[in-house]
Parts: sequence; C-alpha cells; structure tokens
Amino acid sequence: MTTLRRIVRKLAPMQLRLAVAMARRAWNDALGRADFANDTAGIKGLAQIVAIAQPIRRTAHFEGKLHNLKLAARTLNGLRIHPGATVSFWRVIGRPVERRGFQIGRAIVNGRLDADIGGGLCQVASLLYELGLRTGMTTVERHPHSRDLYTEDTRFTPLGLDAAIVWGFKDVRWMNTHEQAVTLAFDVEGETLRGRLFATTPIPSYNLHVARHDDGALRRVEVTRTLRDHRAVVSHDTYVIDPS
Repeated sequence: MTTLRRIVRKLAPMQLRLAVAMARRAWNDALGRADFANDTAGIKGLAQIVAIAQPIRRTAHFEGKLHNLKLAARTLNGLRIHPGATVSFWRVIGRPVERRGFQIGRAIVNGRLDADIGGGLCQVASLLYELGLRTGMTTVERHPHSRDLYTEDTRFTPLGLDAAIVWGFKDVRWMNTHEQAVTLAFDVEGETLRGRLFATTPIPSYNLHVARHDDGALRRVEVTRTLRDHRAVVSHDTYVIDPS
C-alpha cells in the first residue's frame, strides 16, 4: 500500500496533491481540536526568556530572500501563544505567493539549491523551531532537510536545528506547554535575523547539544535538550552529504 501511495503521489498533478494534503491537514486539525495561536500582543513589561541571532548569508537571489525574511519577521512579530495553544508557521505566514508580496529567493527544491517564490523562509521556520526547543515546548511537527548542502562557513542554521517547510506538505508547529502565555519577537536588522521569546514571568531555558558523525555519504545528527539534571534526545536526523 505504501509503494502504491508513493506511485500515485508521484504521478498525480501537483495541484491535486496539494489539494489532498491541505484537506488532510484540515481534517486532522479538526479531529484534534487544535487551538492555534492567532492573536498578537506587545512585549513591554515581559521577561525575555531566550534570544537567537543568525546571519543572513549573501547568496544568489539575496535581495529576494532578505525581503521574504523581513515580511515573515513582521508577520510573526508579537504573536502570542496561550497555554495549550499551538503555533503553526504556515497558519501565521500564509501561502507564499507573489500577489501577497513574496519574492524569488534561494530555496532548496527537490534536494538541490534553486530559486522559488518565498525562498529563504526556512531560515525563519528553523529559528521558530529552535525557540520552541530552547523553552521546553512540545514539538508537534518538524521536518529536517534531506541533504546537507552547506559548509560550516556558509551555514546559517545549525545542522539538526533546521526545519524544511513546503506549503501544504511540511510545517513547523509546537505547543506551549507552560501555564502562561508566551510572545514571539522577530526582526531583521541589517543582515542579521533575530528571534526572541518573552513571558510574564521567567520560564526555564534549555541547553541544546548537537552531536554528529559522518557515515560514508550520510551525516547523522542527534540533538539533546538539557535542563539541570534532565536530559532528553529530541531528534535523530540523517542527511545526504552534498558532494560539492
């Protein structure tokens, strides 16, 4: 059945595949009665729990990527996630199409570096994922990239903390497991992307340890989350090493 499903998925037109994927997601969300974050608030008077800054690398289609990052940062900025609520990257950002202001940026398409409308958004999604990990949230959905296409000099997101996103198919979602609301703050300053998380009173901030080893053409990565004496493995990912 799995093989047949893969064959049908490969042969079906993209629009049909997308419609089916969106319908399945809507059905699962309805069955799960998920409470999704959708309101905004200011951060004045709140305590900063964690802050992460990443460089925005100058690559092909840099201006488009920078534009997309700024657009996504403005949309996520101030998002408040109530206790028990789930933040979904795509529910907040919406479909990345030209009529909504998104531009062509560098993107990973079919495991290779390419260009696409909304290119670069995976950096924001990855930062959102890392904020959830570092504040003890429950990961609901996250997909690693299939290939490691970067060197340490060109990498902007730590391997193992990356999140692949594809509209309708792959999302980043985490649930606020604390007893108070938390608020996100995102911004782009120069060529730096920043993500922060705030709360009314302090909540624990976790340390992340990334361990990796190469096995032939594969790169295996394990991420561990620690808080004092508590230690838990949060992901095991395998990437194909880019030969170039």
